[in-house]
Amino acid sequence: MKKLITKCALVLLALVLSVPAFVACSLPRYRELWVYNWGYFMHPEVFTRFEDYMLSQHGESIRVRGFYFDSNETAYRTIAEQGLDRDIVVPSDYMVYRLRAGGYLQPLDHALIASELEIHYGLGHVSSIDFRDLLREEIYRGANESFDQGLLYSMPFLWGTLGIMYNRNIISNANDIAAMRSWGSLFGAGGISQRTAETAPSVFMKSAQVRDNYAAAMLFYFSDELRARSNNLTDFSRPEYIELMTAIFTDFSHGAVQTNFWYREFNIVDPFDHAVEILRQQRRDMNVVFEMDTGMFNMQQNIPAATAGLAWSTDAGFVMNDNPYAPVADMLYYVVPEEGANLWINNLVIPRNAGNYRLANKFIAFSLREDISQLNTLSTGSPAANHVAMVELEETLRADNARWEGRPAHFKPMVLDLMFPSDNVLERSFVMGDFGARFGEGSLMWNRVTAPL
Repeated sequence: MKKLITKCALVLLALVLSVPAFVACSLPRYRELWVYNWGYFMHPEVFTRFEDYMLSQHGESIRVRGFYFDSNETAYRTIAEQGLDRDIVVPSDYMVYRLRAGGYLQPLDHALIASELEIHYGLGHVSSIDFRDLLREEIYRGANESFDQGLLYSMPFLWGTLGIMYNRNIISNANDIAAMRSWGSLFGAGGISQRTAETAPSVFMKSAQVRDNYAAAMLFYFSDELRARSNNLTDFSRPEYIELMTAIFTDFSHGAVQTNFWYREFNIVDPFDHAVEILRQQRRDMNVVFEMDTGMFNMQQNIPAATAGLAWSTDAGFVMNDNPYAPVADMLYYVVPEEGANLWINNLVIPRNAGNYRLANKFIAFSLREDISQLNTLSTGSPAANHVAMVELEETLRADNARWEGRPAHFKPMVLDLMFPSDNVLERSFVMGDFGARFGEGSLMWNRVTAPL
């Protein structure tokens, strides 16, 4: 009951904060910063710390107000279609591309961001900064090549992987645990499928998150091919492996033309049709439950039917780590399947109609600091963009044996791997592109997946 009350309180808080409080205590708009973010993608203290920073360093009394969304598509409707005033928005990679392409974003003021970082680092005068020096190489490359060349419109904030979270109390023998390292475990190929009918385990997939389900389905279908192209998962730098992974995450074309990779290599006319049939077959073979955020809480509360599910690493990190809202759940485990995975990057952007462009840039600089980066990572379980801060935090957590006292032997290395993905994991993780001209068809895919069997 306490957990339920806590979650309900969070929902109510989000609803309250999603509407600006135009009351007597409100400050003028130029002294307020309006941040539009996912519900738990920032430590609660960040807002007050920024307010304190602006007062102590700039003599400005400001207030930060939080607004919250539940999906990238909701954020898009708010910014692009409704044109509401927000100063900072935190969209994922593909949505940055879509907002930028539509002309809904302002370029960042790199000089202002650099000057704020100068205050923190004491670097002397700098008029520009190479953000490559702050970011992990793979994150900079993913952002630069996939959705914002030169980081002109966005700054990576938190990032992570798409993988599988499962209940180790239910999936406990060595063979089943080994099977969970493959995407096939979510589609009836080992692990979960070996449970008895009486157990009736549920497999959670992301409700209406067609992109994530699409990626999981295609990675499952091509799992054998990916193994072969990576020399049995030993060499992810092979061109043939990179070619197939790039196609899975960026080639949404269709039609029987020679230039189409899918048709040329695998006789697939439309990858959307292919993914739909795989996901519908999953429904026939498995007890599939579609959810948004309820699955991770069900698994945290050890509901018997909650066996495994498609999970963003931040979901897993949130319910596994100590924070004000979610007690540690020792029975859960998170794994990035060996064949390959999705690398997601959430970013700070400034909409075209932002009411406080100056404060927004200052807040972006503030978010890049080591102390703020580490605070957000400890709260969400997701690595922040500042790579130096993450290296320091990982060293601290590995040496802090007291933090892991009383936990199962597997827990510490698993959580640290989740929070700080290895080079091996990032080598086989790719940023997923926007559906582009097929956006409408991509949205309709969900209706096709969930239609009566």
